[in-house]
Amino acid sequence: MAKILLVEDEINIASFIERGLKEFGHSVTVCHDGDTGWKILQDKPFDLLILDIIMPKINGLELCRLYRQMFGYQIPVIMLTALGTTEDIVKGLDAGADDYLTKPFSVEELLARLRVTRRRLQMMKSDALNQSAVFVNGDLRIDYAAGCINCCVCWHRTQEES
Repeated sequence: MAKILLVEDEINIASFIERGLKEFGHSVTVCHDGDTGWKILQDKPFDLLILDIIMPKINGLELCRLYRQMFGYQIPVIMLTALGTTEDIVKGLDAGADDYLTKPFSVEELLARLRVTRRRLQMMKSDALNQSAVFVNGDLRIDYAAGCINCCVCWHRTQEES
């Protein structure tokens, strides 16, 4: 299924999440601080990130910002944290998270959110492929996905040609 990086400083919670994700076939790499998470992200590709916010060294908000600045929005990020005020949620989403889940939570809800974020990413990739399947050069337009070729060329006769 998905290759996931889980960055969670509370060892018991990290172990609980890891077991739940692995039970459903996901590959999970776990680390317990943002600095280690950042180093791992620079060395290995992942399909999804799950980040706590309150962590030593680099917090989850900053880690998310760093990741987005360096690697963009190719993979989803889910914030998983005890901070649950509207202000906290907005900060997490503004930092680049695709979703935000507050503790306590159920593994079933986390798995559902994981499916939704991955489904959304697949739809975006599919849309991008369809959009990039169009070649345009001047008046020539070739839409590979639709199988259409459009060419609009207008000739104007001068008085000398008439």
